[in-house]
Amino acid sequence: MIYRKDMETNNIHELEEMRSQLEILKQKLETQKIVNDQLLRETMKKKMSWIGKYINIQTYALYPFVIITLLMAKLVLGISWWPIIFIYALCGTDILLDIKINKTIDSDWESGNLIATKLKLMKMKKTRMRQALISMPLMIAAMTWFSIEIINTTGLDKIQATAMVAGGAIGLVIGALIALRLVMKMQRTNDEVIHMIEEIKEETK
Repeated sequence: MIYRKDMETNNIHELEEMRSQLEILKQKLETQKIVNDQLLRETMKKKMSWIGKYINIQTYALYPFVIITLLMAKLVLGISWWPIIFIYALCGTDILLDIKINKTIDSDWESGNLIATKLKLMKMKKTRMRQALISMPLMIAAMTWFSIEIINTTGLDKIQATAMVAGGAIGLVIGALIALRLVMKMQRTNDEVIHMIEEIKEETK
């Protein structure tokens, strides 16, 4: 009888120990899951960080350069203000849209549902491409207007004006290609992060 009670006591102790071990294992798994989630978010944040840096370069370096260059063109060549103002407005709007598009995802790196983050990234891609398809033709139109102003309103002779316009056209083509390449790189970065989220979803099924 005493032996039986000892057996029952031992079984209870074993069950309690098993429960304790299972609880410890569960806690470890939860901790590991949290760590993995944080690492994923940090990796995604790093992948997307270059886009924010590029926007800062646009805002604090390229845009001031455009402002100063066109202002000098106005003072030296006597070009009308209208195409210059149009280019200022176009570049400024483009930068503001870049900032707005990129900001939609910033808070998701610290917290937030990854499924919702994926949907935001997909929407970001569509918005960015729509922006590129609108802004690039407008910039070509703006630079064409600017070139016509150089030919019609400056004191340059025909050869000088043509050479300046040709140089501007070459610069515009190079700039457009660089801009297109950057847009495509941004889209690929979004795709990479979306793929990471999909892989995590598959692993957790």
